[in-house]
Amino acid sequence: MKRMFVGMLATETNTFSPVPAGPNIWKETLLVRRTDPRDQDPPPVRVARALLEKAAAERGWEGAEGLFAFAQPAGPTPRAFYEELRDELLSDLKAAMPVDGVLLMLHGAMVAEGYDDCEGDILTRARELVGPEVPVGAELDLHCHVTDRMVEQATALVG
Repeated sequence: MKRMFVGMLATETNTFSPVPAGPNIWKETLLVRRTDPRDQDPPPVRVARALLEKAAAERGWEGAEGLFAFAQPAGPTPRAFYEELRDELLSDLKAAMPVDGVLLMLHGAMVAEGYDDCEGDILTRARELVGPEVPVGAELDLHCHVTDRMVEQATALVG
């Protein structure tokens, strides 16, 4: 049976905003960790999991889930908190391996202190974990910025 890893780390950054996308904004919007009890999932995560499980079952795939994190648009995410979330997502991917594919729900316009291309950073690190043969895809918002780094690291980018 093939195994697909799915995770999310997404926000639309407004670099001009004086309000950083700090931990409180992420926690108030959507922050579901792999180890959180599933019976406490907020409705959007329940719906997403049901759709992903159905699609995987129809194809004979097994799903492996990681972090689901989304923040309402705000200023840049503080560096330490971005790195914490990114590293948690990548740790979840590492725990799920081996995988036959990776699907990351990103945004395409996330900025953190010290990282102008968070999606490129995440995709690069995911690619380093799974190697060149495993497809790595990202779902992006239509307001995204597609960078050369994102294109180089991803097998597919879908808006």
